[in-house]
Amino acid sequence: MGEAAKAEAALAQAQDESADHRSRLAAVEERIASLREELARKGEERDHLMRSVDTVTRGRDRAEQQA
Repeated sequence: MGEAAKAEAALAQAQDESADHRSRLAAVEERIASLREELARKGEERDHLMRSVDTVTRGRDRAEQQA
């Protein structure tokens, strides 16, 4: 195999590996986006629960003051 053929084979292999890495990177980026969305939902759930706890606590405090 001549030098040019070896270089072409190496280039083809590098391009295949590069495409594979791009594919893996895209999958990782999709997973990161999914995790960010999940984190945002969990934050919203947490905020809602904290507001509920505050409401219940204020109600309990008022009931104790009136008792």
